[in-house]
Amino acid sequence: MINLFVISAFAQTNVTINEVGGASQFQFDGHKTWVYQLNEKKDHVELLLPILDPKAAKKISSYKSSVLSKLVVEKDTETRSRIKFYVKKDIDSFDYQMEDPSRLIIDFFLDEKKKQARLKKEKAAKRNIASELSPKVEKVKTPEELEAERKAKEKAAMDKLMAELSQNNQGTFDGGDPNFERFTIADYEIKESAIIASRKNIYIQYPFLIQKNKILDKVLEKPPIYEVKFHDKEETKQVLLLKKLFDKKRHSVFITTLKFFRDKYPNSKYDQIVRYLEADTYYSLWKRDNEGVDLQKALALYQSLLSDYPKSPLAERTRLLIAYSYLNIGDNFGALKSFIQMINTDPKTPYKNDLRISIGDAYRDLAKYDDALDTYRVIYLDDKAGDKRIEAKYKMGDVYARKKDYKRSIASYKDAIKEFPEHAKYFPNAFYNIAESQFWLGEYRKSLDSYIAYVRNYPKSEHGGFALTRIGEILEILGADEAKFKGAYLESWFRFRSTQGADIARIRFISQMMPKMKAKAVEAAHREVESYVNKSELPFMKDFTTIILSDGYYKRGELDKALFLLEDFYKNNSTATTLDLFRDRIVKSLTRQVEQKVEQKKFVEAIQFYGKYAGTWLRDSERVDLRFALGKSFEEAGVLKEADKIYRATVNRLYALEGTEELKEKKIFENLPNIAQLNLRLANVNEKLGNLDEARKYISRSMEDLTALNQNLQVEAVLVKSNIDENQGRYADAVDGIKKLLQSWKGKPELIQKPLFRMAKLFEKSGQNVQALNPLSKVLNLHKDTGLVEDKLLRDTREMMAKIYLSQGKEKEAGQIFEQLIAAAKKDQPLNDVRYKLGEIYFSQGQMKKAKDIWTDLQNRANGESWYQLAKEKMDSKEWNEQYEKYLNRLPASQQ
Repeated sequence: MINLFVISAFAQTNVTINEVGGASQFQFDGHKTWVYQLNEKKDHVELLLPILDPKAAKKISSYKSSVLSKLVVEKDTETRSRIKFYVKKDIDSFDYQMEDPSRLIIDFFLDEKKKQARLKKEKAAKRNIASELSPKVEKVKTPEELEAERKAKEKAAMDKLMAELSQNNQGTFDGGDPNFERFTIADYEIKESAIIASRKNIYIQYPFLIQKNKILDKVLEKPPIYEVKFHDKEETKQVLLLKKLFDKKRHSVFITTLKFFRDKYPNSKYDQIVRYLEADTYYSLWKRDNEGVDLQKALALYQSLLSDYPKSPLAERTRLLIAYSYLNIGDNFGALKSFIQMINTDPKTPYKNDLRISIGDAYRDLAKYDDALDTYRVIYLDDKAGDKRIEAKYKMGDVYARKKDYKRSIASYKDAIKEFPEHAKYFPNAFYNIAESQFWLGEYRKSLDSYIAYVRNYPKSEHGGFALTRIGEILEILGADEAKFKGAYLESWFRFRSTQGADIARIRFISQMMPKMKAKAVEAAHREVESYVNKSELPFMKDFTTIILSDGYYKRGELDKALFLLEDFYKNNSTATTLDLFRDRIVKSLTRQVEQKVEQKKFVEAIQFYGKYAGTWLRDSERVDLRFALGKSFEEAGVLKEADKIYRATVNRLYALEGTEELKEKKIFENLPNIAQLNLRLANVNEKLGNLDEARKYISRSMEDLTALNQNLQVEAVLVKSNIDENQGRYADAVDGIKKLLQSWKGKPELIQKPLFRMAKLFEKSGQNVQALNPLSKVLNLHKDTGLVEDKLLRDTREMMAKIYLSQGKEKEAGQIFEQLIAAAKKDQPLNDVRYKLGEIYFSQGQMKKAKDIWTDLQNRANGESWYQLAKEKMDSKEWNEQYEKYLNRLPASQQ
């Protein structure tokens, strides 16, 4: 660019340098008129201007700029200087002049369009370069880069895991199913138990679909055109410069230049246009940067313009802009005042019905629901309101939805659809909000159908993520197949990723998959779920994510982690309305830990663990399964009276609950014992306490329906009854009960080992040793076939058989059994008595060396010294010496 003016011969140029809004501004002064050249070179911008003052030249050379990499000042001629501005990437320049005082101004600023074009070009170039030809350059990464890289890898791994886990989810993204029939459910698939279970789950209230008022968009789509007729006056030129800066969106430079203009022309005839340019500039800054202070300045300027220029052709547009800007930012009170003021100012405004609708919107968003309904109703009944009657009718349903008057909301929308069916397609809010209202009324089947209709008719709706996620939640509530509701969650995530509705689907899906994940994947999943809390605008997100994560850990069996999350939230959120859900889960987790200790036969630990929380979380617990587990702990720990007390109270509680809705719920929410189990426990405890009549009463009740007991408990019931029979001297009944069990048994073979041994004991006690050998042999055969006979019972079986064989004089058979016992013994089982008896058998059979070896070995075994002394006495006896001498005489000389 070249500007030619007459210039003083000997004047020198000075400079002022400023950083303005991220741009570098050079203001040159010292001349009334300017001759200069500004040229773009390959790697710099060159400015030729009247000779610089030495101080100015030094100031420029030493200046450090955010947009310039280097500045070089050179002498071009005796009267002219050359400045080389080495610009950084994407930097552009803009030059203009100002007068009074006369200045030449050069701005260097970031050009966003140039930057985006360069990035796009670079990205395209990178795609065309083969990665194997790229030089391998090792770069030391910052901690921030490493953390970002870790998160990216973690997310990629999680996405891959989700994809792998989702492979079996049928129907997802089924292009052949545009009607979303894959998410329907038949009546027979609905499970009452699943619906009851959902009562203790957490569901977030999704925002109702309120259609956005588009008047502000229409206002902004048609900005005013500011015309300034050219006039060869300096004031006009300066206004044209301001307009040029405004048009080029050089906001910061515009504001700085405007200050100079006002200083020079405080009473400019262009006041209105300049102030509108200023107001629009601040409004544009707010749209770009979302800084509230810019909007406040803009609105204040617009208000002052309306006050000073009420008859301006821009007045109505400005009033609309102010009012709908208030509505847009949620300042509903400010918007309401503006709407009412506009109607009062101009009752015949063509926007009257739009403004009346907007007054209703403002009342609705201010939670003044009756005023909103009255406003909409007046419009609906106004025959002159045109299509706004229809809009008002549909908006009444929005008000009822916001009031959480769900029944009237549904009825209102249906009335609107019935009266104006041809316009229904323009109001997706009606269909979405009907579905959401039905959900909160517990009408899950209807809600599912409504949501499916919504996503079918509005597949790209902004609320699609919420709709598909709710479909998944409803399917889960109704008890649909797991693949079906997981498919809905996955589809929500992949179709509407990065929306709040899809985020909820992602969280639910992660929780479902946690039991199958590896430890590292769980850690990554945990972090991802927690990351949604801060970025979401939905209510109860912290409550929701904490419960979802704790449920995931519970399903994994990581009860301590689940408990920690629940307790931590409970303690730090004492006013939360969801605390009942947290308390239920805390008690459930503690109960499960007691049950686990019982299953692990750590009965004393179970009692101690219960005691730790008895005064806090478990103090008022009415969980039947917890009381049952505690009773079992006392029973197995030998505290029989306390166990009896707990069992009696528990069985009476179950009798009282029979036929009630509470019992139906407990069967779903608890690991509930049945009455037959409790009667069995009472029978066992009372038998051990010697209360045999009580024990017989309870065992009779327990065995009225053996199918109410599992196979293990069926066996235990028969054994308890046999003990009672035996203690009352009814040996025949004791044996008969076991015989009937063995004859009819169709369960697991290994479960009859105890009844078989019990029968053998009864035969032995009644002197029927021969009969006892039969069930004992069956135990050994069972061990041979399955290898599942318990070690102690197997050892007891062999010892009893050996004892019977000895009583029958069958030393050989007894010896073989003793040898089996010793061969199967573990290191901590010395079996000194068995070794001693086997030595006696060897002795009586004349196997003196075997007898000596096994007896001598006794002195090396734990607690074997006394047995060795008995054996030694035998070996020192006359009989031993005689027998040993005969044994030696029988051996060849080479073996003596």
